[in-house]
This record gives sequence, C-alpha cells and structure tokens, in this order.
Amino acid sequence: MLVCTEKGSFSAESYTQMIGIITNSRESWISGKEKYPCLVVLINGENACVDYFGTDERDCWLSKSEGTKRVVFTAGGEEWEAPADAVVSIKAALECVKLFCETPERPNNIKWQYGV
Repeated sequence: MLVCTEKGSFSAESYTQMIGIITNSRESWISGKEKYPCLVVLINGENACVDYFGTDERDCWLSKSEGTKRVVFTAGGEEWEAPADAVVSIKAALECVKLFCETPERPNNIKWQYGV
C-alpha cells in the first residue's frame, strides 16, 4: 500500500509499517496501485477523523460518531475543525486502516456519513 503524508510518500509492505507511518503523521492518504479507492486518516492526539473516497467524485464518506467534542485537525496543510459527530478514536481509525488493507472497500467497523 502507498501512504502519503505531510512528510512524503512511503510504500508500506506490512500493517505494522503502515501504522508506524500513520501514527507519526497528522494526515495520511492510503491507497493501493490506483489512486482510488483511498482512505484518509487525520490524527490529533487520541482523536481521529477518517475519510473514504471510492472514486474522485460522488463516492465520498466521512466517519460518523456519537461524539460531542469538536477537534481541530491538519488537512492539506491547514487547520480544519471537524464536526463533533465525525471524530472517532485513533483505535477505531487504525482498525479502519487494517480493514482497508485487507479489502479496499469502505471499512465496516465504524459508521459513515455521506460527504466530506
């Protein structure tokens, strides 16, 4: 899998390598040989926000939670305040990565809301 972060692009041969890259980054884009589908993980401390892009248009999903705390993430080099209902735990986000690596479909361990 290819992992692109604010620190560069990396090829991860194992889930362990991928987690090492992702947890040391604020924004990670994960894809296979093709650009889509891809999974985007934003991290701030123990909080995360996950986006899934099945294609480049109209197949965009944002993590959904019962959260009540808005969190500021870095996306595209700029601060972005995620809606409270989009913030998930880093543990849930990393499980999304694991499932996405097994099959490049929208992970089913969290709820999703349409759009980003």
